[in-house]
Amino acid sequence: HSFAVYYQPIYDAKDMSIKAGEALLRFHDKELGEIYPDEFLPVAERSGLIFELADFVLDEVCKFLNSGIPVEMGVETLNINLSVVQSIQPNYAERIIQQVSQYDIDPRRISFEIVESAATTDFEGLSAFVGTLRAQGFRFLVDDYGVGYSNVHSIFSLDVDVIKIDRTILW
Repeated sequence: HSFAVYYQPIYDAKDMSIKAGEALLRFHDKELGEIYPDEFLPVAERSGLIFELADFVLDEVCKFLNSGIPVEMGVETLNINLSVVQSIQPNYAERIIQQVSQYDIDPRRISFEIVESAATTDFEGLSAFVGTLRAQGFRFLVDDYGVGYSNVHSIFSLDVDVIKIDRTILW
């Protein structure tokens, strides 16, 4: 079995150019085939392996940014999904800063996506985590806003760059 990181393009609707991408972790088992993130990520969170997977994804993103391919394609930033467990872990922001600095990557090239439910788990811890990384230049997005139960005030008081509204609200 093996893990791999794939990149999903994010298009600019104005000129249909690729301006960003999202790093997607996939798991393939020789016997079972593709195992989807909604199946393996909860297990990884409960077992603590989420941090090893996160290190792997961040390393792959940094290597890809250093390859020059994103610049050639006009990609300005790559988004990485963070779990609730990661975003409230003490000292995890420092771990990310150290890992990225080893690759000499401009932090403005990396955005982190957190789900709305992270704000309801430990708002103070999440706010400190976001603040520490934003001070270094990293960007933040709240993903799937509207599927959780956080209040509007807490989400809008979180220092993030983008709030991605879940499609269920739009429907």
